[in-house]
Amino acid sequence: MTNKEKIWKVMEDSKKMLTINEITDMCNKPYDSDENFIVHGQTPEKTVGSILYTSYNTNDNGGLKRSENPLRWGLKSCNYDNEIENFDVEIIDNDASNFDERNLHKFLVGYMRCKDGDNPIYCKTVYHEGSKKDKKGQYLWTHPDIVGVKFLFDKYDNDDIIKLKQCIGEKPFCLYSFEMKKSINTSTLTEEYFQTVANSSWANYGYLVAKDIDISDLSLKEKMERLCNKFGIGIIKLNIEHYSQSDVLFEAKYNENIDYETINLLSKINNDYSTFINKCNEYIQLDKKQFKDLIINSFFDKFYDDEEDAYNCLNYDSLND
Repeated sequence: MTNKEKIWKVMEDSKKMLTINEITDMCNKPYDSDENFIVHGQTPEKTVGSILYTSYNTNDNGGLKRSENPLRWGLKSCNYDNEIENFDVEIIDNDASNFDERNLHKFLVGYMRCKDGDNPIYCKTVYHEGSKKDKKGQYLWTHPDIVGVKFLFDKYDNDDIIKLKQCIGEKPFCLYSFEMKKSINTSTLTEEYFQTVANSSWANYGYLVAKDIDISDLSLKEKMERLCNKFGIGIIKLNIEHYSQSDVLFEAKYNENIDYETINLLSKINNDYSTFINKCNEYIQLDKKQFKDLIINSFFDKFYDDEEDAYNCLNYDSLND
């Protein structure tokens, strides 16, 4: 029996939809009297996640369905006790904090503007609720939380240098995708990481971002390192007191073969993303002076120049415009 067959058997026999960790645990225990369902590999949960994600992106989603917060998996052919019938309902993770993940966006936006000095990354929030809906949950794990662009010729003052670089085929910009979380821990990392993998196929660089990451947890750190080395999605620890001191724990690997089908899909279903792509194409046609004039009053997300003001606004729960 293959790993995929084992995973499908577990989901078929379960009375509830399961998380990746739950599926892995069930696969790695004696399943019945005559067969032990062992998922092979150094990191079984990574194997399970990879199989599920790869299958979900085939025709008819590979016969799979899923719900979010927490992400659970099941078979379309099965009915489950904990199944959410309307997959388009936005589920908000409430805890004792007085802010949500979207409140953290401007800290990341500020960090991306200052991170690389004179070659900033310009970011835009993608509002998922503005997308076209699909009753079967087709667009789950499709939307990035934040998109970004770095104009690679931004640092050059001479328009002739810019034109020369374009003529010899150098790319005029790099695309970035960000998935924002309040916190990352060992129990949530796998699902959040693979969500970022799925949401970032269209970009040159993808990052999972969180405010709370316990870097003293060696088990968590080793798990993050394994995933980053294998799949190339980076991880950023956001510092909300001083966003310029945020830390890239693991750099993202450059993705040269971006997924244009996903770019096309996102452009069709979400106006924020479509406008972002249109603006990227518009800006690279401009000379240096036109670019500077437009970028100042651009549609990209605004951020706080004063880091203390940004932190105070978050504490008073008034960060959103």
